[in-house]
This record gives sequence, C-alpha cells and structure tokens, in this order.
Amino acid sequence: MAHELPEGTRREERSDRSPWNWLLLLPLLATLIPPLYNREYPDLFGIPFFYWYQLAAIAIGVTSTIIVYRMARK
Repeated sequence: MAHELPEGTRREERSDRSPWNWLLLLPLLATLIPPLYNREYPDLFGIPFFYWYQLAAIAIGVTSTIIVYRMARK
C-alpha cells in the first residue's frame, strides 16, 4: 500500500540527469592526461607550464561546478 500525499505537499520528482552534468568531465579529463601538461614550456611570467596549467585547471573546475550548479537547479 502506497501512502498518497495530500495535493499541496507533493514534491517534484528530482532529476540528476541534467545534460549540464557532462560539463563536470572537462576539468577531470584536463588533469587525467599528463602528456597534455607534462612540460616546462611555454612558461608564463617565469612559471613553468606544468604549474600554471594546474592552477588553470582548478579555475576551470570551480567555474564549471558553478555553471552546472546554477543550470541544473532550475
């Protein structure tokens, strides 16, 4: 026997299948393939490529997480 909720208390069906979730793969893939960033050049203000690439990957991860959060909650 299923309990029926009164009409005013029903929740909307939650969906975790938003296509925006695919955007979360971008920072993951960017750091999972070391040949993409395992080098020194080009450097940026004297900082080797490896280090500024990792910092950029963090920024990309944060940005993509914010975008997915805002777009999927609608």
